[in-house]
Amino acid sequence: ETFNATIYCGFKPGYKSMVKFSEDCLLEAEAICQKYCDENGYGLTIEPTRFIYKDGNEDGVKVGLINYPRFPRKPIEIKNIALFLANELKEHFKQERVSIVFTDETIMLGSK
Repeated sequence: ETFNATIYCGFKPGYKSMVKFSEDCLLEAEAICQKYCDENGYGLTIEPTRFIYKDGNEDGVKVGLINYPRFPRKPIEIKNIALFLANELKEHFKQERVSIVFTDETIMLGSK
């Protein structure tokens, strides 16, 4: 069954800091994802992205999950994996919000 999840996480803590893209941030995000994949037998994609919003912008990461035939999962399992990883990234990068876009819905994890 086809099912996708994409996590969107910025690297800039809060909205007033001036953090610019750093290869270190991307490597930190990759390490979080790699650890999960190594421990749980999973595969995903990761790529840098740029967020543009009212009165600002920031660099971040986009993490993609699919129902990969080598490690097939039910949609609810993919949702749970995405929610777990999104929370790990959110906490690590001290984000106010992280979005996860699923095939059938979009969820935003917030700090409040």
